[in-house]
Amino acid sequence: MIRIHDLKMPVDSREDPIAFSARKLGVDPSDIERFALRRRSLDARKKDRILYVMTADLCLRDPSDERLLLKKRARSFDLSVLDETPYVFPYTAKGLSAEGRMSLRPVIAGFGPAGLFCAYELARAGYRPLVIERGAPVEERAASIDAFWNGDPLDPESNVCFGEGGAGAFSDGKLNSSANDPLKRSTHVLETFVRFGADEDILSWYRPHIGTDALRPIIRRMREEIVSLGGEVRFHSRLDEILTKESAFTEVSGIRVTDTVTGRAETIACDTLILAVGHSASDTFRMLKDAGVPIRQKPFAVGFRVQHPQSLIDAAQYGPSAHLLPPAEYRLQAKTSAGRSVYSFCMCPGGYVVDSSSERGQLCVNGMSYHDRAGENANSAIVVNIGPADFRSDDPLGGLICQKAFEVQAFRRAEGVIPVQRYGDLHRTVTGERVSEAADAEHTARVFAQAGVREICPEPMIRGRYAEADLSDILFPEITHAFIEGMDQFGRKIPGFNAPGVLLAGVESRTSSPVRVDRGDDGQSALKGLFPCGEGAGYAGGIMSAAVDGIITAERAAGKMDVSRDLR
Repeated sequence: MIRIHDLKMPVDSREDPIAFSARKLGVDPSDIERFALRRRSLDARKKDRILYVMTADLCLRDPSDERLLLKKRARSFDLSVLDETPYVFPYTAKGLSAEGRMSLRPVIAGFGPAGLFCAYELARAGYRPLVIERGAPVEERAASIDAFWNGDPLDPESNVCFGEGGAGAFSDGKLNSSANDPLKRSTHVLETFVRFGADEDILSWYRPHIGTDALRPIIRRMREEIVSLGGEVRFHSRLDEILTKESAFTEVSGIRVTDTVTGRAETIACDTLILAVGHSASDTFRMLKDAGVPIRQKPFAVGFRVQHPQSLIDAAQYGPSAHLLPPAEYRLQAKTSAGRSVYSFCMCPGGYVVDSSSERGQLCVNGMSYHDRAGENANSAIVVNIGPADFRSDDPLGGLICQKAFEVQAFRRAEGVIPVQRYGDLHRTVTGERVSEAADAEHTARVFAQAGVREICPEPMIRGRYAEADLSDILFPEITHAFIEGMDQFGRKIPGFNAPGVLLAGVESRTSSPVRVDRGDDGQSALKGLFPCGEGAGYAGGIMSAAVDGIITAERAAGKMDVSRDLR
């Protein structure tokens, strides 16, 4: 097969990618036996000529024609011979009996993207993993989360952050990955999602997404496959303690687990524990610290969710071609006068702001969108980097303590519901500028009208209860000032981005884990047999990177199990 790189096709082209590629290469479409788009992105730098930039693989019916084409077109096209080597898991448990050396199954704590793919690969290789997940199955979890958004009390064990699929199951479902991937683990993740029901488009789009509604049944089908291969998944099972051999803190010997429904405690023997908890498992982080597991502070980012009419973003990104294209995205970054980074995070076209709280007395938000991204508003977190200097503590959990303080403030600000505020009101409060609300409204109307947007103040697109409140003192003053400086810089890149009528919701504080659980080159903690993994342990930042880290950890754990059990 041949790979064509950087093939540029106008978005208004009447040709399909196969016909367009054939014409550019000077071959007849009927000569193409197989064709697959491998990469597709948008080049919207020239609004009057927006292009699809594509990478495609094709196979001609006559192999000699491929060789001729490679020679003939080498100077005018970027062509290469395709490497079709797929990802292969490097270990197998075949030959290890259930009664013999596999009596201690690998245990995976957490069933978000990292735990899911770790369990999936180990199950496929015959290791029969046991998964413990403190939350509910995804179908049960969806019903309880909807009830919470409609006013029921928060369930601290099963919510937007805890449960099958992790926080990613109630997000935009982005599948972005910028990692160098010579072993094709990222491709394997995407192909696995397609195998279990995702659209094949995710294999080619530069910034693919699934959507929360499409992702949930995929997760359920993957779980059913894991179980069919000999794995086991126990829901409502919280990891409370890691047990070690004898009195020395050197090697995992088991765990204590609590059934969060009945309260019954159970001890499970294991010598391989994969810690794939999410970034919100604060009680687990405290348990690890108390147990002496090496853990340290990690920078993260905080800010607010910002909502704009999706049509405003479409007009800014696409110009007159907006009607031809899917809802527009953006990625923004700025440096403040004080040297802080401000950037957009988890941008959700046509999405919703959601109450993603996981602890009583604390409140945080996230972004979510469905597969069609058909909501009227775009939303994104606009966040400011913070680190150990901001935590004001040498405690390994200093970032977690800081995060909690922000979330407690957010909870109190609107008496337990999501606090929202217009950007103009926040700007006036923080800067002291004397601008009337009428002037703010006129400014917003003018900027939005220039982009063809009629709604001066977009209706909030929020899942969860909310109320107007003052956001100005939820974060540290220097963080709020940086947020405002970043917003105003972004307004020069996307007209109307910092319009006074733009809606804010707070607080966005779970951008990544505030801790890192140390691990060595073999993937293990100083406590042998413990494999920190994924976003909660500080080694990933999103569905794709967490899933890939889950696969890497499965490889390392399988390697350790094969070596140790061969010695018995």
